[in-house]
Amino acid sequence: MPSPAHLPRLLYVSNMVPGVPGGGEIMVYRHLRGLVQAGWQITVSPPAASVRPLPDGHGFDIRPLPSRRWWWPPSTARWPFTQRLRARLWSLAIGSDHVWSEPIPDCVLTVLWGHASLTAADLARKWGVPLAVWVHDLFREMEMTSRQHRDCERLTRTVLRRAARVWTVSQELAEALEPLCQAGVVRPLTPVPEEGAEPPGGWAPRFRSGPIIAHAGALHPYHVPHLSAVATTAARFGGRLLVLAQTENPALAQLHATGVPFQHQNAFGSAAEALRFLAAEASALTIMYPFERSAYRCPPRFSQSTDRIQPAWNPEIARRSTRQSADSLGATLPVAAPVGTA
Repeated sequence: MPSPAHLPRLLYVSNMVPGVPGGGEIMVYRHLRGLVQAGWQITVSPPAASVRPLPDGHGFDIRPLPSRRWWWPPSTARWPFTQRLRARLWSLAIGSDHVWSEPIPDCVLTVLWGHASLTAADLARKWGVPLAVWVHDLFREMEMTSRQHRDCERLTRTVLRRAARVWTVSQELAEALEPLCQAGVVRPLTPVPEEGAEPPGGWAPRFRSGPIIAHAGALHPYHVPHLSAVATTAARFGGRLLVLAQTENPALAQLHATGVPFQHQNAFGSAAEALRFLAAEASALTIMYPFERSAYRCPPRFSQSTDRIQPAWNPEIARRSTRQSADSLGATLPVAAPVGTA
């Protein structure tokens, strides 16, 4: 095992904080954990206000982005130029602080989610190291003003154009983003499943005359009209909508207020528990995106019936996924990086 001074270093800068639970957050957490186990030194740098406790033994060096100086103007999502300015001020503050640059990381990694991606791109260019980008969601598809949409398009193109490697959650998303990236840098990245998620007796398709359509992703107010339409349509065929979400989620109250019939299940403490419940109860799973296709003509990321759901935990898939992320990062670095399996 190389000494700490010779281990490859990765700086992760993003508004998306690796965490448990969460959709994109857990994807980031598991891949970064795999890199730690493969011999990488990982520094995680989200905005200071976003830092939250992580599971024991995560192995990361948590170093928040610089806090706001007294002379920095406020930053708000209503005015995207203020967030761009904040990203630039983060870059300048980090660039002038030897704590961040001694030694310079071998790679800068970001998730295309928020303006901290611009900070990551600036730092990678300043230090002359590769920029790697994960694309889990296109945040420009969220409910935004026209000003915010224009800014998100600009941010997406800027960050992807500078990336030495772009990983996506699906082949379809990779194909949609290829025109915005350098040639040959885009590829899908296999997710790392959770150990112990497979229910007793394995996975078995469940066919019902009255299908239960489960929504188990994030639940936001802008999802309510779409879920209402799903619930209404399912009821016509003797089925029902099942929503897996925290009881105190305000979007859940809004869905109740529509009067559509649906079933609610409070969120579980782990993905494994949720998957066991869904395997027993759901006929189909969906994670909501707007019905309209985006400007990039990218189809919804995940919508499948349970007869196509694969086992959520497979040790070989997990080892292959971790090796893929470690090997892919190693291929972008100007150093010989020790790469192993998790």
